[in-house]
Amino acid sequence: MNKLLTLLLTGMIILFTTIPGMSQERYLDEIFTDVQVTHNVMYSFNFSIEPALFVPTISDTIQIPQLMDVYEPMGDTATNRPVIIFGITGTFLPRIVNQGFTGTRGDSTNVAFATAMAKKGYVVAVVEYRKGWVFLGPALTQQKTILDASYRGIQDMRAAVRYFRATEQDSMNMWGVDPGRIAVGGTGTGAYMSYGATYLDRYEQTLLEKFIDFTDPLNPVPFLDTLIYGNPEGTDSAYINAPQHPGFSSKFNMGFAFGGALGDPSWVEDDDPPFVAVHSYRDPFQPYAVGNVFAADPTTMPPTPFAVIPTASGPYSTLDSATRLGNQDIFKDVEWGDPVSERAAMINDGRIGLYPFITPYTPGDAMCEGVGVAGDTLQEWGTCWSWFDEATGQANWDTTYKDLIAAGAQIPGSVAVCVNKRGFPNDAAVAKMYLDTAIMFLTPRLAIALELGTSVGVDKFLDAQNFEVFPNPSSDVMHIEYKGVDGKPIDHIQLMDISGRVVRSFSDVNSSSFEIQKDNLTEGLYILQIRVGEKMANKKIMFN
Repeated sequence: MNKLLTLLLTGMIILFTTIPGMSQERYLDEIFTDVQVTHNVMYSFNFSIEPALFVPTISDTIQIPQLMDVYEPMGDTATNRPVIIFGITGTFLPRIVNQGFTGTRGDSTNVAFATAMAKKGYVVAVVEYRKGWVFLGPALTQQKTILDASYRGIQDMRAAVRYFRATEQDSMNMWGVDPGRIAVGGTGTGAYMSYGATYLDRYEQTLLEKFIDFTDPLNPVPFLDTLIYGNPEGTDSAYINAPQHPGFSSKFNMGFAFGGALGDPSWVEDDDPPFVAVHSYRDPFQPYAVGNVFAADPTTMPPTPFAVIPTASGPYSTLDSATRLGNQDIFKDVEWGDPVSERAAMINDGRIGLYPFITPYTPGDAMCEGVGVAGDTLQEWGTCWSWFDEATGQANWDTTYKDLIAAGAQIPGSVAVCVNKRGFPNDAAVAKMYLDTAIMFLTPRLAIALELGTSVGVDKFLDAQNFEVFPNPSSDVMHIEYKGVDGKPIDHIQLMDISGRVVRSFSDVNSSSFEIQKDNLTEGLYILQIRVGEKMANKKIMFN
């Protein structure tokens, strides 16, 4: 691990260490020590082309169960818990076939996220959805069928919402949930599903030129046909759609995404739920603003990217529209006070609910030399919160790949490992730090959108009028004066640079005044965090 990354990781570990004395609060903190997981819960039984994966046609569809794993806090007695529905990644293809080692409910990111949120008191459902599209066909066919797969995935996410409402009413609330407090999110492909479930409300929204086949100019054919696939809710009968829990609402309180994008910017309308997005700014496959969505061509090695959705709307564009339309107003005037939110506000250009990761490049890897992937190839970390087990992945690839990909393609596992290591840090400790940051950004916004009655934006923050920092900017020393009406002294002070790295930390201050010397700090902007009792405040300062 290079020196810069080591410093970043060390700083993030310090930043995310709980300060002693701070009280723990349900839905904001991990107040439970363990979780219980119920695997293979069927939430849907719908038509899928997955059994005929390599040459799928509509006539090949059969009804198969769609499964999820449900995480609950161990020992919890509450019976009105909020629900998080979390979609997995995988490009609508099984693991290995999708040219990756991820694509199951048991992926490291899914397990880590669901465990963390269940420990906070949530019920978390990690859901799979219907797979399959013609990934070995002509470009137009690939574009059409991946849109079809996305549409089915959106229906499945909404079916999962209805499942919890149905079980709350018809099965004596077997999961102990509050059906009025549901959030829908996901990572990678699951993030695309979350965008779609949040913003695609009407079939007419899909009737855009880029989603129409003009092979015969006199007879243009939409990619999607409701007679075949049904409505976006998935609540009507169609050729390959069987309504799932049709008597219940598909509405939810908030959407969120780790990566992903929206099919088109026009899908954002003024009555959509609030949305939170965490995204790698330089992600080469999932646009940050408006750009093409790329998939990897599995017939080439390394996989060659090609555009499957032109001019998709990444979080920068989507949340610009959502902010202007007032959909994000529930977050607008909250004084977050935490350094993750402060960092986001510095770099998201006013897109409320957006946290951009500005990630490093994947370093060269000597093991990749001579096996089909250049060891010095650099690529931005896209899904920087993901990781996989290399030994298991290589073994799975060696034994499975040649049986799944057509006509004698036998790719050594070492090539597979190298291909999969491009684009994200395959270091569990580093990836977990990114995931922790994403969770820290998401958590308070979930609490507000789901109206969970937490102290977010209420009484956790100091009144800024009660402390002064001067001179600001300063070339040598910064003075801090706290004049709180309760007479309490400052307990703890942290100084962070704009990357979120803690550069100075002062515990047991026990005074109403303090000085920070510039010393060897570089010139620039910093975030000063002050804690008094259980309250805190952040302030931007400048050393010049």
